[in-house]
Amino acid sequence: MSDNRTITQLIPIIIDNINQGNIKGFFSILLEKQKQIVPVEEYCEMLKEQKVVTDNTIGFISNMDGALFRSEYLFPFIDYTLVGLVVAYITSLRYTVNFRGITFCPTNIIYSIAIVRESLMLSQKPTTAIEIINLQEVAHRTGLTKIVVKHLFRWDNNVVDEEKVLDIAIEFSKLPLLNGYNLDEAKKIIEDYYDHNETKYRAEVRKIMQAYERIFRPYRITYT
Repeated sequence: MSDNRTITQLIPIIIDNINQGNIKGFFSILLEKQKQIVPVEEYCEMLKEQKVVTDNTIGFISNMDGALFRSEYLFPFIDYTLVGLVVAYITSLRYTVNFRGITFCPTNIIYSIAIVRESLMLSQKPTTAIEIINLQEVAHRTGLTKIVVKHLFRWDNNVVDEEKVLDIAIEFSKLPLLNGYNLDEAKKIIEDYYDHNETKYRAEVRKIMQAYERIFRPYRITYT
């Protein structure tokens, strides 16, 4: 089955779970067989009680309800989901991650999913954007895989702590992935252009946008 076909089949499942109010908190797990989205904490409990197995997982969701900035709405994988991206990839390697008081249990996920809803500050009729990337492909394409392997080489524990996650995320954010800019630099330019009306960055933003599409290859839909 092609990647795009799989993704298009996931979209109605995600929207249905949004409408049912199943997406609670910032991080969730999409269970493919059950067609259900559950908080990461609930997923760990289900795993412990053997109600699911890691192979049931297909997506890791980062959710933002009420984006205040146009940059985070338009480019979620540059702006606010970076740590989520790293955590999601590490769990897909069957590690447990402890981060900011949350335990993320091992998964077998393929996709990283950003759900961003505009705040009333951005629009009087807020829309929700769903952006999906193939996390495994992106990790290899960007060099995230090499960074994770380097940091976890000879790691004699199946639990990865917050300090290690931040070390990986910081190193990843410094890679010049977007038209020669690293993620931090690209984020600053995008914010200045979209959120502070710095029109002098128009050409650079266009190039960053093209690089973003090339590197992350996101599947994106918006709906009200």
